[in-house]
Amino acid sequence: MENYLENLARAYNQSLYGNENPTLNQMVDIINEQIYLLSRLPKGNKIVGYILSLKECSKNLVLDNKKPSPRHLPKEGGIAKILSLQLELLTILDGLDDSFNKVREFENRALALLCYIGK
Repeated sequence: MENYLENLARAYNQSLYGNENPTLNQMVDIINEQIYLLSRLPKGNKIVGYILSLKECSKNLVLDNKKPSPRHLPKEGGIAKILSLQLELLTILDGLDDSFNKVREFENRALALLCYIGK
């Protein structure tokens, strides 16, 4: 509970005083929403577990373990919503420089597996 309040306070301060890089914050928001939606899928699916791992790796690369995300998590979801968010995330990544190649690699793997479980 203490970490949660600390993260909310940081997110509040960040939104109050401005963002260092709004594009990175937007990417982290999308990844966090996908993590939340994926975690609500039925348990025991190894592919979902691997996608969650890829998402956490991407988020850590983007954040450099520095910033919390202020995005409010949705109550609805499903694979279609996760895929929609994935395409939004890849569009953002396309506009960034080559320093994000590792994130692109993780996110392309995640997309391939999302398409597989979305059939």
